[in-house]
Amino acid sequence: MEVGRHNMLGKKIQLRALELKDVSNFHTWENEADAMEHSGYLQPMSAYTAERFIEHANRPVEETGQLRLMIETLNGQAVGLMDIFEIDFIHRTAGLGVLIAREFRQQGHGTEAIGLMCHHAFTRLNLELVYADIRADHTASLKAFSNAGFNLSVSLPAWRLYEGRRVDVIRKIRLFSES
Repeated sequence: MEVGRHNMLGKKIQLRALELKDVSNFHTWENEADAMEHSGYLQPMSAYTAERFIEHANRPVEETGQLRLMIETLNGQAVGLMDIFEIDFIHRTAGLGVLIAREFRQQGHGTEAIGLMCHHAFTRLNLELVYADIRADHTASLKAFSNAGFNLSVSLPAWRLYEGRRVDVIRKIRLFSES
């Protein structure tokens, strides 16, 4: 992996800071039903709110406890969002989330983005453990995180409410010591 001034470069994709040109994609993706379920938003995000979010997204990670980046192909095609959140610099842990636009799924972009973000978390943010909470029936996400080195799993029965029913969640964990 190569880290440039503004980007984290992989073999097929790069992670870069959100920019105002991303408002349309960000607004669309954040308002998809599955994204709203994972983000915890209780109402749709307005275009105005999406623009304000992006304007403030590049504040220091030490101040916000999170970092949200655009995932794009090396030729500049936006394909999704990568998020590291609940960063705890004392216990050196954080959560990860990834959203890949429907038309770009099943192409390895998620797995590569997860790997790039883990590298950043372990080498630049000095974290020791990252995790992702994934609905137990979301096999594509479980596979992507497993393929990115998340080898520890914890089952959380009836952890989330989804479409009016309780669903199990699998917490996938990756330790720096296993990288």
